[in-house]
Amino acid sequence: MISNLPYLDKHSIWSSHSLIASYLNVLPAQSRVLDVGTASGTLARMCQNKTLRLFGIEPNSNWAQIASPRYEKMWTCSI
Repeated sequence: MISNLPYLDKHSIWSSHSLIASYLNVLPAQSRVLDVGTASGTLARMCQNKTLRLFGIEPNSNWAQIASPRYEKMWTCSI
């Protein structure tokens, strides 16, 4: 079952998104990153000032639509 509830960003340096973003900060420019389960695009928002090429997969079509402007390509599906 896929939830239609809005995803809530967690504003903590210890949140999974913050930890992942810190790892992405050391990638070379133009590195390709696949965000599986993008939700509303939290990780992409956290990396928006980086020169990463972001791609996303999100099964919830509402969330995928919200997140898609932040990604080079968005797939609305599950894996």
